[in-house]
Amino acid sequence: MTRMTRLIAPIQPSCRRVRAGNHAGLAVLTPIYRGIIRCGKSVVRVTAWRPCGRPSDSAVELSVFSKRISSMSQHDCSGRSHCGGPDRRSFLALCAGLAAEGLLCGSADAASCGPPPKAKPHRWKAGESFPPLPLPATPLRRSEKKRPPAPPALIGKVEYGKMVEGTDEKGQKYSYRDWTTDPADVQSLMQHVKQSLNLDYRGIQIPLAQFSWDPAELPILYLTGHEGFEFDEDLRKKLRWYLQDGGTLLGDACCGMKPYRDAFLSEMNAIFPRHRMDPLPLDHPVYSSFQKIEEVSFIGEDQKPFKGAPFLEGVHLGCRCAVLFTPYDLSCGWDGHSHEAGRRVWSAQTGPQDAIRLGVNILAYCLASYQQGRQLAISKRYHEADAASDEKFVFGQVVHEGDW
Repeated sequence: MTRMTRLIAPIQPSCRRVRAGNHAGLAVLTPIYRGIIRCGKSVVRVTAWRPCGRPSDSAVELSVFSKRISSMSQHDCSGRSHCGGPDRRSFLALCAGLAAEGLLCGSADAASCGPPPKAKPHRWKAGESFPPLPLPATPLRRSEKKRPPAPPALIGKVEYGKMVEGTDEKGQKYSYRDWTTDPADVQSLMQHVKQSLNLDYRGIQIPLAQFSWDPAELPILYLTGHEGFEFDEDLRKKLRWYLQDGGTLLGDACCGMKPYRDAFLSEMNAIFPRHRMDPLPLDHPVYSSFQKIEEVSFIGEDQKPFKGAPFLEGVHLGCRCAVLFTPYDLSCGWDGHSHEAGRRVWSAQTGPQDAIRLGVNILAYCLASYQQGRQLAISKRYHEADAASDEKFVFGQVVHEGDW
């Protein structure tokens, strides 16, 4: 970042009582020079002081005032080699040295030349309310911080999986739920969806015991993990009705673990025995629902990077893909990290960008096909279609004047 030092003019010596440097009390100082340092869009005014009554070659203190951050700070330069004499050359060298070290411009200025980020809204609201006192009571004014309304839920991370226990290399025991290894994957993905699609949705964690199995409440269920699992027959029946009613199931094999892949494929075969889970072709709408994705970066099980066509598997109900499964890990990319084991969508150059692009496309496809799935869920039923009727079918022949 370009920094420019400009000397305004020498100052007429006059002793002033100011708080100097890190001293606890007040000191009598004489201003010597005043200058301006520009650091990007920040303007900093610098004043050189000398202790009153000291010779001209005594140590100099700088008083720095930044107009941008509106704060006063002092830097004691008595220990620096270039702070000796209060001449023009020493003053300019001193200012240039402080600017180069970033002492006159804050870290925010050094990182960005734009305006500072907007502060979060306080959302304070004042109004009259009745205190919980016996009537008659005088209304009291009070200020309350209001919470903004929550956006509708789009995807629910299923709280389902084994308790994993083990011992690390140092001999310390650990335990965790299989679905909690990437705690911020859904929240991070929803932020990217908001930035890309300009749609404000949120993700939640949902225990299946408390779920209503209504796609109108939660259109997408997200199931991830490492270990194998098995549903009971009642859960398979509810999940089948949920998917046939317009919901979508998104499965992710975290770290590309084979036990989880095999368990997920086995459960889908049990839920839909007449429907196979097949790889989605490259011309499938999920690969072009938002961005056209023809190639992504992978890391194989041998930890060697390679590039290829995106690979997703799915189960179609009608013309809608109701089950989407990724055998290559996407959740770690959504969470913004990688591991030294397993297979995943990841690039050494761009990091998780391909995983994020695929995630945004998957949610865009689910949103676009939601109404279609709800319409396909409507089926006509003809009551007593197979019931035998004991009534006779009677028809008559019309007698008319012609040749009947």
